Amino acid sequence: MGGMTGSGIHWTDEKNPSVAALLSLQPMPVALGNFYTNDWEKGILYTTLEVGMFIPSMILLSDRHFDHFHNGHEGESWTDTERTWFISLVTGYVVLKVISAFDAAYSAERYIRRGERVSLEVSPQMDGWTLKTRVSF
Repeated sequence: MGGMTGSGIHWTDEKNPSVAALLSLQPMPVALGNFYTNDWEKGILYTTLEVGMFIPSMILLSDRHFDHFHNGHEGESWTDTERTWFISLVTGYVVLKVISAFDAAYSAERYIRRGERVSLEVSPQMDGWTLKTRVSF
């Protein structure tokens, strides 16, 4: 889909960096922001890594919850190893979500810049079309 901005017609799909970042920060283990920016390779990579951290942390949490409430071990607390693994997995998951959000926002910015480099505009002062090239660094 092309978007209209100003007096010209830009032949790009505009991707909002803020939307891309927010989609990546949602709590499910899916890198939606990267899929939103059509960066499928990174979306699959981040999703795989997120699932790889999310599932083991939920297994640790559910095992402890099940033991605590169903086996009558109300006085037992987490072992040091379980606590360390759980904290490491959750911290890694949160850090990965933040990295994914920044990467998705950056991909959206790159996507916008790529679309702005060449645009087709109708100029009211001229009869016809103007090919406008813009280089951004």
